[in-house]
Amino acid sequence: MEINKMKDLLCFVLQKTKISIRDEAGDEQAPFISKIITKVDLCPDSTHIRIYFDHIHFLAVPLTSNITTGDNWWTAFDENSGLQYVLRKEAESYD
Repeated sequence: MEINKMKDLLCFVLQKTKISIRDEAGDEQAPFISKIITKVDLCPDSTHIRIYFDHIHFLAVPLTSNITTGDNWWTAFDENSGLQYVLRKEAESYD
C-alpha cells in the first residue's frame, strides 16, 4: 500500500465506523465492531498505517497491503497474513 493511500482513510476520521478483520476465505475472524477513528498515522518504522481509536489504541495495517475503496468503505488485504481489514462508515440515523 502506498503512503498516499493513507489519504483514503481520512474520510473515516471522526466518523462512526464498523471495523472487521477477516481471513482469506472472507470469514469473519471477529464480528464488526463500531468505533470512531480519531486519527491515521504511520508507525515509527514506516511499515504499517495505524488507525487510532483513541490516543493509545490502534489497528495496524501493513503498508504492503492491497487496497480497494468505495464511497463508504475501505479494505486492505495483506497477502502475507491472509487477513483482510474492512472499514465501513455507519449509516447516519435520523430517528
